[in-house]
Amino acid sequence: GLYLVVGIAVVAFVLWRVIRMQKAAKAHLSDDVCVVCGSRDIVKSGPSLYTCKACGYAGGSGQRHAREKKVQEQLGKMSPEERKRSGLDDLGKARLILESALSMVRLPNPSVQDVERVRNELFEAEQLTRLAGLKLGAPLLPQESDAEDGGAFALSTAAEAGGALAAGLAAAAESRSLASRAGSLMGIVTAALARHATPHPG
Repeated sequence: GLYLVVGIAVVAFVLWRVIRMQKAAKAHLSDDVCVVCGSRDIVKSGPSLYTCKACGYAGGSGQRHAREKKVQEQLGKMSPEERKRSGLDDLGKARLILESALSMVRLPNPSVQDVERVRNELFEAEQLTRLAGLKLGAPLLPQESDAEDGGAFALSTAAEAGGALAAGLAAAAESRSLASRAGSLMGIVTAALARHATPHPG
């Protein structure tokens, strides 16, 4: 009865926020608007960083820019051979992580903890794949967006708000989305490894 209604409402809320994350990834919302809930009731905490007073999310484009700057500094210290070797190593790590994530997300009834683990593993694999693309001189994924930082926050807080039943429904809904993302990324990683790996003499 009531628990089912609440669960359905929370899952609908989760899906709405997922759609918002996807739109935000394409539109690149400014740091004057919370990427999670759309509120303008935010407090600036640094250059291009903020905390939303409406939902509690803390982030902003400054996080992404700091990561990109650090990566460029690292790449500037590497030779072309080192970049290629390191890029292939990143792709190998990403493939292992994705194998683990796919085995977990394909479980019949993944728990909330399983989904959270897969979400974290997928984020790590995406970061490694982007980094590998930079090192190999061939971008493999689109530029990271602020929406990716906020997506996990939106899903976890929405599930928590509705209790165990809603959390389980939200986990099941998200697991299907994660499985699709992980499968697509595995295809990209596998193709990149085949394309850039040095062929062995036969």
